[in-house]
Amino acid sequence: LSRPSIHSIYPLSSTMTQFYYEKILPIYKKECGTRIATHQYDYFNLWYAPVIREMIQLAQFSPDPVWISKKLKRLIPPAQATQALELLLQLQLVVKDDSGKFFPTDAVLSTPAEVQEVSLFKYHHEMLDMAKNSLKTDDGFKREFSGIVAALSPDQFEDFKKEIQDFQSHLAYRFGTNRGDAANVFQFSCQLFSLTKMREDGHVQKES
Repeated sequence: LSRPSIHSIYPLSSTMTQFYYEKILPIYKKECGTRIATHQYDYFNLWYAPVIREMIQLAQFSPDPVWISKKLKRLIPPAQATQALELLLQLQLVVKDDSGKFFPTDAVLSTPAEVQEVSLFKYHHEMLDMAKNSLKTDDGFKREFSGIVAALSPDQFEDFKKEIQDFQSHLAYRFGTNRGDAANVFQFSCQLFSLTKMREDGHVQKES
């Protein structure tokens, strides 16, 4: 249900942005060549690129950059919407027919493991910021926020993670195929983390 989209309305500091750039781009250049490397980096660096790819499946989608900007709550200007569409075409993640209509393709970007690790870290960082913004600005009927606090044994912790993974697979299977009547693009995220100190082996850290 989600693709790595690693940008935000809360931009990272210039130091952090440079850190990610220096980590990711040389790997892409080595694997793919300079031009393709830059395009792939841009795709992962612009949170709205994969979102617009999903928006193409909306029943009322328009390639008009002004329409895209409005649909994205004006989080990006029309010029960036145009940039994203051009990028998606260059990477063959979408195609355009003679009438100007866009369609998503089944193409998948091949990314080295190191890139996936860094991209996913940045992606989750960005989506957490967007979730906080939604919590503050969106009406309750437009979102769903919930949480559980639980004391777990190491085995239960692993079982909990497996349940989350299975649930996400179920959602992807049930909602991953658009029937042609999609009206909006949503982000679903799930976090499970410890509120108490843990040892490297996953057990609770003893008091020192």
